[in-house]
Amino acid sequence: MGTTAMLDNAAGRWPQAESSAAEGLRLAQDLGADHIASHCRTSLGWLAAVRGDERAVAEATARALETSLPQGVRALSAAVYWNRGMASLFRERPEEALDFLVRLTEPGRGAEHPTFALLAALDTAEAAVRVGRSDLANERVRVLEAWARRTGAPWARCAAHVTRGLLGGARAEGAFRAALDVPGARSHPLLYARAQLSYGEWLRRGRRRTDARVRSGAALEAFDRLGAEPLRQRAQREQDLTGAPGRRGSSDTRAMNRLTAQEQRVAQLAAERLTNREIGVQLRISHRTVGHHLGNVFAKLGINTRTELSNLHAGCEPP
Repeated sequence: MGTTAMLDNAAGRWPQAESSAAEGLRLAQDLGADHIASHCRTSLGWLAAVRGDERAVAEATARALETSLPQGVRALSAAVYWNRGMASLFRERPEEALDFLVRLTEPGRGAEHPTFALLAALDTAEAAVRVGRSDLANERVRVLEAWARRTGAPWARCAAHVTRGLLGGARAEGAFRAALDVPGARSHPLLYARAQLSYGEWLRRGRRRTDARVRSGAALEAFDRLGAEPLRQRAQREQDLTGAPGRRGSSDTRAMNRLTAQEQRVAQLAAERLTNREIGVQLRISHRTVGHHLGNVFAKLGINTRTELSNLHAGCEPP
């Protein structure tokens, strides 16, 4: 039942996946089949991650680790760290997400597993791009492209193109368009909506607000239908940032208001062109902590550079 649940998860049949995994868990517990129970828990943990229920993720993954770690079952450990990495990524904590996700490829961490590393490749690459680790994102896209060439799997082809788009450069738009044009990609609704959202964010950063609004609107509708709350919130933020002409300042202000108090202080100083060390001195925190806060700021605002941050702050200032 755990395998059936995973397939239903990918196809967007989340109520069926939840029912199947929950029933499998009950049966496995009755039979004392610990490994099957853990597989069912990680399927439920995947659902909890995309729905934004971090408490359920923590509970499901902790129970699964109780089985996998003592017995060295890497597949279960890998699924656990994928669940945790997704939960952190979708809640826009990319550094934390990357710390979980790299365990799927690093020897000696107890969770190295090529299949799960492949399944989590887009998540790993997105987290890596957000924290400035383009080297790691490039490595993950090569893995996806190799699998896509070998199998022709629509999800792998789509994910590879999205990752290429996330890496930016002159070919970014072509990559996003290619992702959305992959035959069969729509049968993976979460992945397809993420492609729409990432493309919309790219368009918005290029000041193509009308096109961006179309893409983020399609993503918003899909996430709302699926119940992917953290991603729905992110898509809604994009809609706010690409609001009707003449209302940009109010949209920017709403976006800024989503930052924590400390993130707002860091953002203000970064917008004034202070370095991380200079910000750290003023706020009496380490420059690494400044970098962590800036990563969160960029993720929440959907930007990549301090120049964009300065422009956004300018849009929030009263006339």
